[in-house]
Amino acid sequence: MGKNERELHYLQMIVDFYMDHEDKNIVALLMRISESLERMRACA
Repeated sequence: MGKNERELHYLQMIVDFYMDHEDKNIVALLMRISESLERMRACA
């Protein structure tokens, strides 16, 4: 796992941790970030 891949994985873990937040706007934002990270990881 390269440096960029590790950083993406770490950021994904942080996003996943906060996904249980009760504020629906924050959850929607985190979902979009999570989806973007998945696409970035697939391209890496």
